[in-house]
Amino acid sequence: MSNKFFNQLSGIIKVRIKGKKQERLINMALARGIYIWGVKKVENNIQFKVRSNGLEALKNI
Repeated sequence: MSNKFFNQLSGIIKVRIKGKKQERLINMALARGIYIWGVKKVENNIQFKVRSNGLEALKNI
């Protein structure tokens, strides 16, 4: 199974977070096993990509 097919099947979401302690949120997500990638700073926000099931887990942080 190709990686591109798997990405389309699982769904990828681009997330942008703002506010204080942005790095802490990322560290907490990684500690809980949420796979994030493409992390970059855009103005005062941090933007990254996550799979759809990771987004549900992020909501609980």
